[in-house]
Amino acid sequence: MTPREANVILALSGQVDGRKPDKQTAITWAKALSGLRLTDCTAAVEAHQRESVGVWLEPGIIRARVNRVRNDRVERHKWKLSPPDSISEMEDGPGHTLAHSRWYAAEIEAIANGDIPPEPRALTTGTGYAAAIRAALTPPPAEPSDQGDNTEEQVK
Repeated sequence: MTPREANVILALSGQVDGRKPDKQTAITWAKALSGLRLTDCTAAVEAHQRESVGVWLEPGIIRARVNRVRNDRVERHKWKLSPPDSISEMEDGPGHTLAHSRWYAAEIEAIANGDIPPEPRALTTGTGYAAAIRAALTPPPAEPSDQGDNTEEQVK
């Protein structure tokens, strides 16, 4: 995070608590929020303002909120990851392990930043596992009645 971005965060929080951002405070906050994206930080400030009455906003609060959001994104979406063919087809060994580790770390970082991978094809086309689940949850069609239609003969 740059001091200019930190100044945006300070100004946003100042709308509620009256703080006046200055250059040195922005530099200090930029260091404290290093590595976090501005969009995630502004969302954390807004959530803090909605939920934490009377609690003075500090960089540690923002960092904790942003980390919870990032971790939640990863937990909800990491199952969608599937290594590219170039890695899957490699022979097992140190090269494969290194390539897979680098690929996986980059993908996890992208998910944490909000770049969510699409649903796997089987779940979006109505085939495979999703179709089986839908079929299992769909009630069977009604059986025709053995009683026939309700005529006077059957009522007697």
